[in-house]
Amino acid sequence: MVNKNDLIDYPEVYDIDWFLVSSEQYLIHFSSSGGQIPKLVLESYDYLPILNNFFDKLAEITAAELNPVLKNNKKKFLRKDDSEYLECYKKWATKGFYTFDKAKDNMPINNEYHLVAHPQKPMQIDLFPNDIKEILRKLQLGASIKGINSINLSEFPQLW
Repeated sequence: MVNKNDLIDYPEVYDIDWFLVSSEQYLIHFSSSGGQIPKLVLESYDYLPILNNFFDKLAEITAAELNPVLKNNKKKFLRKDDSEYLECYKKWATKGFYTFDKAKDNMPINNEYHLVAHPQKPMQIDLFPNDIKEILRKLQLGASIKGINSINLSEFPQLW
């Protein structure tokens, strides 16, 4: 696991998976791609290995749907050789997560993310054990995630 202080001081060096929960209590996965990690997430950073371990063991429960406007959001992707990139995000979506990638890699001060894939049937946190729910309740986005193709996390001051 990346040292928390290194992640704060040099976010552009790291690509970590982190999570939030929508107002519908749906799970949201983010890939930092060298971007800042919200303070709200950093406050629960010591729990990140617990969440990653739990989520890695989750079964695939639904089909993944790729964001139809992804090609416009991230022009360097969605070529024939990008199946490995997409598979990572589809894996999260099949476990019930809405999954986002940084819109502009290695630009720590830019907090724009685009939806890569979403589940046909989203996972809600109330299905998890109490210890996992307790961690996730601290990671609230405070907004709906349904129907969006991109999100600018700078617009959510409670995260910072």
